[in-house]
Amino acid sequence: MPVDTLYAYQPALWLRNGHVNTMSAYFLRNPDQPKFQRERISTPDGDFLDLDFLKGGHRQLAILLHGLEGSSSSQYILGIAPLLFEKGYDVLAMNHRSCSGEINKKRNFYHSGFIDDFEYLLEKYGVEYEEMIAVGYSLGGNVVLRYAGLRQNHVHPRLSKIFSVSAPCDLEGSSKSLLRPFNRVYTDNFLKTLKKKITLKAKIIEDIPLDAWTNVKTLWDFDEYFTASLHGFRDARDYYRTCSSLSLLQDIKVPTWLISSADDPFLSPSCLPFDSAESNPYFTFIPQKYGGHVGFFAGKKESFADKTILRLLEK
Repeated sequence: MPVDTLYAYQPALWLRNGHVNTMSAYFLRNPDQPKFQRERISTPDGDFLDLDFLKGGHRQLAILLHGLEGSSSSQYILGIAPLLFEKGYDVLAMNHRSCSGEINKKRNFYHSGFIDDFEYLLEKYGVEYEEMIAVGYSLGGNVVLRYAGLRQNHVHPRLSKIFSVSAPCDLEGSSKSLLRPFNRVYTDNFLKTLKKKITLKAKIIEDIPLDAWTNVKTLWDFDEYFTASLHGFRDARDYYRTCSSLSLLQDIKVPTWLISSADDPFLSPSCLPFDSAESNPYFTFIPQKYGGHVGFFAGKKESFADKTILRLLEK
C-alpha cells in the first residue's frame, strides 16, 4: 500500500515530543563504532570523496548518505552500518564534500540537491556488486529521492531499493520551519560548522564572498548568500525550488520508502507527501506521529527507523 501504517513507532511518554526525541538520539544514542576502512577516490570534476567501508566480500552494497553537517561518524550512520553488514551487505558510508575533516578542492561543495557524487558512486561500484541499496538521512534523504525522481526509468540497474529518513522533501517549507524560535538551537550549531568551512574555502577560492557572513543569521540566509552563489542558483528560493524532491516523488520507478514524523521540528507539513504516495505504487510513505528529526530513539544502540529498514529489506 502506498501509505504504510503497518510499521508504528510507539515511544515512551517522555519521547513523545519532537525536540526531545531529536536530542535524545543525538546525545544519548551510542552505537558501537564500526571498523570502517577509509578510501579516498577522485571525482570526475577533479575533486575527492572520502568513503568509509565495511567490506566482507558480500555481493550486495549499501550506500549510506548523511545529513547536513553530518559525516560517516553521525550516530544514525554508526547505528545502521553494522546492522546492514550483518544482513549480508558491504557498506559504503559516504562523506559529502568537506564533511570528512578536510575541505574539498572545488568552489562548490555539497547541498540538498547535489546528486552527482551519489550517481558517480553507483556507476563506480555498480560493476563490483550484484545489487545495491541506498539509505539517506535528512539532506541525504532528499538527495536519494531527487536522484530516483530525476532519473525515473534510468536509475542504475543494480540499485534495487531506496530508503529515506526525515527527508526535507520541500526545502523551502523546511527552511521556514527552521526559522521558528526554538529551532535556533539547531541552526546555530549548523552555522557554527558551516562558517568554519566557508572560511577555509575562502583561503583556496578567491571569489568566496566571506564578508557576506555578517548577513547570515539563519540557514535561509546561508543558502541565500552562499549555497546559491557557490552552486549557480539565483537565490535561496531558486535553490529550494530546483532541488526539492517533493515534485519528483510521483516519477520514482524503483521501490522507495520514506520514514518521517509529524512532530519533526525540521519539517513543514508539506514534507509529509501523502498525495505522492497514493499516486505512485513505487513510492511508499511510512508516516509516524512521533520521532523527531532522525530520532526514532529506541535505546542507546537502537532506532525504530533502523528496525523498519531491516524489516523492509526482507520484503
